[in-house]
Amino acid sequence: MPQDMPPVGGYAPVQYKRNLPASGFRPGTWLVAMGVVMTYGFYKLGQGIKEQNELAREKMWSRIHLIPLLQAEEDRDLVRRHLADQAREKELLVASRMASKVEPVLETALETDGSIKTTIV
Repeated sequence: MPQDMPPVGGYAPVQYKRNLPASGFRPGTWLVAMGVVMTYGFYKLGQGIKEQNELAREKMWSRIHLIPLLQAEEDRDLVRRHLADQAREKELLVASRMASKVEPVLETALETDGSIKTTIV
């Protein structure tokens, strides 16, 4: 019995790889696209930081310019409180003088032995 030999011209090639079409973009295209997106993002970040710095500077200068106004308001309030305290003290002084004419005043003195001596004046 003769040995089986390959056919003349050989066997047909065996396809062991899958020929699937590449889906999506090539990696170089993705790299360029991501670079563009990130460049734009960093540009906008820089613009935002500049804007925040400008707003902070403006806020600081507005506070600096408001300090004299706030100081004057505080001074007016202190003067008003001082005048109100003086008026209240004057009222209490008049009331206490009137009360001292009517009621006797108790005077206390500390004795040498530590006891308290009370006298009516």
